[in-house]
Amino acid sequence: MSKKKMSTKIASIGLVLILTTLFLMLAAAQAAEQKVYNWDFISSVPKTEAFRDWSGYIEAIKKRTGGQLIIHYMVAGEHPFKAIDLLGAVRDGFAQMRHVVCTEDASSAPLRQLTDLPFLLRGDETFALFNDPEYKDVVSAIYYDVFDQWKQIAMPGLGGYPDNCMATRSTFIDRMDCLKGKRMRTRTPEFTAMYESLGATCVPVDFGELFMAIQRGIIDGLDTSLYYVRALRLAEVARYITLTQHYFALFSVTVNKDAFNKLPKDVQQILKDTTAEWMEKSWKAQRKQYEEDVVKVSTEQGATVRELSPELREQIRDAMMPVYDAWAKRVGSPAPQLLKRVHEFHAKWLKSHR
Repeated sequence: MSKKKMSTKIASIGLVLILTTLFLMLAAAQAAEQKVYNWDFISSVPKTEAFRDWSGYIEAIKKRTGGQLIIHYMVAGEHPFKAIDLLGAVRDGFAQMRHVVCTEDASSAPLRQLTDLPFLLRGDETFALFNDPEYKDVVSAIYYDVFDQWKQIAMPGLGGYPDNCMATRSTFIDRMDCLKGKRMRTRTPEFTAMYESLGATCVPVDFGELFMAIQRGIIDGLDTSLYYVRALRLAEVARYITLTQHYFALFSVTVNKDAFNKLPKDVQQILKDTTAEWMEKSWKAQRKQYEEDVVKVSTEQGATVRELSPELREQIRDAMMPVYDAWAKRVGSPAPQLLKRVHEFHAKWLKSHR
């Protein structure tokens, strides 16, 4: 074989090797880009509620990421964790994300309870607090910093329950001693103190036993979301409903920090954008649901609905001051300083809403 033909053959082989190498590199890059990430999303709420369509949220993420991020939603019973354990479960990597309500984190991260102390803030106040740059130190301390310590990232968007109320068998919340001699279902020491300030004694009752407990007179009433009052038909036995907004039950979505950082940048952004969009969508749907439930508990279940007066709200809040202080002392620094800042915000909010 001539030197010229040999050189040509060597060049051809070299070109083939180069092209093969480039092809393999491109295929590897494409394979990396198309890697599928399977995440577990744990929660304590149903998969589909009237105002929170998690199925649609999950499907949107799958579609927008081209199938790269597949989320498996699991409610209580489908995963082994209690609501209060979800924070640690995501931190430890047993799941990659969760739907979280403030009160579920309180035992492990007590600062998270601050905005849900009864009558400390109204629901719309809580939203205003989170959007007021003057109080970003409070928001960081009770929200972003807590999640960071638990190796999680809070996705954009917030929600909550704008429809918290008190439902009883025989009275509205219309004066400070309105629950004198009544038995009310309670959950935490702070809620027990709230009821005691209104003259009630407290009885623990499981959520699934509420209808029967009220019907049989074991308790005279409870506080919860108006949505659940209607859905569980509690208004049939607790016909006096006062719209109190005495806590907000702020909810959001958090993800495991390590799992999030392993996602491609474009998938990270899709997850953020879709979460923010769905939280806004669910909040609007929840407000609409609230308006419908006010009508339905009256027309379908025979209840009478009233709103708590602003004056009585402030009286109850004043009576709760020792409870707030005791909570701050129990939690320790920086809770007392943060509580003081929230009181300052409340005064500012009241002034702007008179």
